[in-house]
Amino acid sequence: MNEDVMTKYYERERITTVKSSVFYLMMAVFIGFPIWWHTTTVYRAQLPEAKVNEFVSKTVQLSIPLYVSFASRNNAMTDEFKDQLTSLLQYELAMTSREQQLRDGKQQSAVKFNYDVIREDWLGGVEKHEKMDGYLDVVFDVLGEDQEVTLSETEDYLAEIDPKAKIVEIFISEINVDHHFKRDLKCNLEILVAKLCKFIKYRVIGEITLYNEYTSNIRVQTFDFNKKEEYRRHKKPEKLLGPKREYDLVFTLINPEPEKYDRKLIRWDIQEAVAKYLEPYLHSLRHVATFNVASQIIYQVNLGSNPSQDYGDGKVVWAFSEVDIPHLITPVERKIGFTTSNHTIINLVTYITPYEFNPCYFQTGAGDLKSLAYYKGWGAVDLHNVQKEVIDSKKRIKIDALRQIATFIPVIDNFIGLRRIETFNLARQFQNKKLSISNLDLENFYRRVSLNNLATSLSTMESLISLCDHVRNMVIRDEIKDNVEKAVSLIDEAHNVLATGGKLSEALEKSSIATELAEKAFSDPTILAMLYFPEDQKYAIYVPMFVPMSLPLWTSMGIVLGYIKSRKAGKVTVEEKQ
Repeated sequence: MNEDVMTKYYERERITTVKSSVFYLMMAVFIGFPIWWHTTTVYRAQLPEAKVNEFVSKTVQLSIPLYVSFASRNNAMTDEFKDQLTSLLQYELAMTSREQQLRDGKQQSAVKFNYDVIREDWLGGVEKHEKMDGYLDVVFDVLGEDQEVTLSETEDYLAEIDPKAKIVEIFISEINVDHHFKRDLKCNLEILVAKLCKFIKYRVIGEITLYNEYTSNIRVQTFDFNKKEEYRRHKKPEKLLGPKREYDLVFTLINPEPEKYDRKLIRWDIQEAVAKYLEPYLHSLRHVATFNVASQIIYQVNLGSNPSQDYGDGKVVWAFSEVDIPHLITPVERKIGFTTSNHTIINLVTYITPYEFNPCYFQTGAGDLKSLAYYKGWGAVDLHNVQKEVIDSKKRIKIDALRQIATFIPVIDNFIGLRRIETFNLARQFQNKKLSISNLDLENFYRRVSLNNLATSLSTMESLISLCDHVRNMVIRDEIKDNVEKAVSLIDEAHNVLATGGKLSEALEKSSIATELAEKAFSDPTILAMLYFPEDQKYAIYVPMFVPMSLPLWTSMGIVLGYIKSRKAGKVTVEEKQ
């Protein structure tokens, strides 16, 4: 009797233990594990990877309207000649740059230039404000015998560019029109038009520069050490330093010997020159970047080394080697200040040469002497030589600030990536005391910066997506997703503006904002923090926590399995007895 009671008691206790174990297991599996999984799962917003890849492989369409007119004064050009010339010009310009495509091994070009040739005489005359943005006027004229300009036998045309008015005037010899073209009109016109198209594409618009600006930034190219000699032989195309939205222009006058150059005798009207001559130039670049102008005078600072003695024009001069510029500017940079600025700094330094090394110049590799030396990514140094007679007689030393600004304008151009079609126009502007940027140069610059922004933003977002794919435990917040989606939307809008002939300043603004959003998404603090927490380090946290917690669960599972096994064994015994 007692044995039966004890057996039933133990059986009830065992069943209770099994039920408790099952309850704990169910709590762990169906409640504990999902809660842990949900609370430890890394939130990853879905980035628009497909759209980014679509734009990376998409061709950028650039629309460039060409308004063609004929200014022949004696009607030397026949209607047949005009029709053939216009048709061939449209055909040649519409051809894709197949040489570049084949060189890159691509089926489609990364940048396509769509030239739309429009005859003004068919439109009855078009006013400037009615023309599409980014247009170019092409005027054909005939050189008569009464004109001073003539063509040689090897020349088919003479071209003159007016960047300010955005006009390209093409002069053709009257003799060639009357005789040369009549023999084989179509064949000779094809040769002439082919040359004109190359001139317009590469000289006026700068297709190669624009194409390289986009393709060199759209993909991050790895360096192959097996081909380093080939890289060394082929000169890489000049690229922008990077799209920047704000620059600090710092004009610095260095007086290394205040005891020789009395500060009271030095006159440097840089503020007046900046207000009158530099601000119109900077105003032309208002859509590209913001410029903060500052000036300062520092004393008792010498360049990093002493110049060597040289002979120029039969006189003894002193010269710094141009290759030593990085070493020369080191002590200057320590004293110049503005190193804590978050903006890109363009240093424009005027250095009054010491008395004992006067006159002093920079010497190029070819042996030429010049007063200005440019160092990419930093700025320039201009050596100002003061006549010793002026120093000895204690006369007033006037430093021509206007000449300095005109000297530094090409430095700023190189720094921001502005390419001028006609550089002699800058000297003409200096004579007229009005420094600015021509409309044609500015529009080409807008196209270049826009392409740079598009390529940079896409490359940044592509790198971000690749990084997120490799680091699976990286948090991708909704803010990152929103920035990427906004950047993709702005890139799409910039593509449409460039393709439809819209305002280039609008395309520039949209592409610039897209670049800022892409860089903001890539440099998000949550992304940077996860880069220092590799996924394998999670085991160091979870193992000490889960091993003690899992022992009761494993014990409960053993109890349940043991109970099930004993029940099966009991059934087998009962069946054998029966």
